[in-house]
Amino acid sequence: MTQSDHVDPGYDAAHGLPLRAALISLSLAAVLTGLKLAGAIVTGSVALLSTLLDSVADVAAVLLTLVAVAIARRPADHEHRFGHGKAEGLSALGQMAFILLSAGAVLASAVDRMASNRPVRETEVGVAVMAVSAVLTVGVVLYQQRVVRRTGSQAIAAARANFTGDLAVSAGIIATLVLVDATGETWLDPSMAFVVAAYLVRNAWVLWNGAADVLLDRELPDEERERIHQVVLRHPETHGIHDVRTRTTGMTRFVELHLELEGGLTLERAHEVVSEVEAEIAAALPGAEVLIHPEPAGIDDERLDHRIEDSVAWRRLRRR
Repeated sequence: MTQSDHVDPGYDAAHGLPLRAALISLSLAAVLTGLKLAGAIVTGSVALLSTLLDSVADVAAVLLTLVAVAIARRPADHEHRFGHGKAEGLSALGQMAFILLSAGAVLASAVDRMASNRPVRETEVGVAVMAVSAVLTVGVVLYQQRVVRRTGSQAIAAARANFTGDLAVSAGIIATLVLVDATGETWLDPSMAFVVAAYLVRNAWVLWNGAADVLLDRELPDEERERIHQVVLRHPETHGIHDVRTRTTGMTRFVELHLELEGGLTLERAHEVVSEVEAEIAAALPGAEVLIHPEPAGIDDERLDHRIEDSVAWRRLRRR
């Protein structure tokens, strides 16, 4: 999942959609593993074996997702004041490790098959197995997409990306088995396995990037930072903002900023303005936790955040 995935404001994390999606994903991975195992035994196809190993890795990865989602849903406590959302980032790293192990196993099998040049049997069985797998995967991916849109769960987004890529692999393996059956060219089978291995490595790289963004507290996307600026400056009693800091952990986004107000405001009114702005930002970015520090406009604050001026969001705002 990218950080820019939209989160439906009607979602309440307590509804448990990510956990339900993880359970459905686990069920699918288990069913696909059984199907592909039977298909690999009957056909002897190393391409089908490669996707079997991918499904085995999926089972292990979704188990990690289940644990991560369960931990991430825990509320903040005395020792984890920002919650437990980064468990999802750790889960993505675990999934990456399983995927890389699968890629290594696929490469080893492909090299062995290329050297032995063993024939593929019962290709129609393999085609049927992959077709059924693709149909089941489409249904689960659509549900995962719905959950990601409503919750922003990184763990489910990682699972969605994995299963979505599996659809392309399934189509490639079906085409390969048909070609092997039509031409008798057995080298096509291990060649497809090399393609699957490359796809697995690519998936691992995507997971690494997503996990690193969360674990290293990467800023929210430019469009969301721009939305924050627009919301704040729309309030009639705000004069400016600086030192804006944002990050995300799992399904929660954190926003911190310094809000410039008229110096003569009473403490009570300044508090009211801050509360109003916090509520407006939370409405614009559902699920966000907002912390604002008020200070008099024009103050010489050495903490002025010049990083804002370098961002695309700030440049767009300045041009308006």
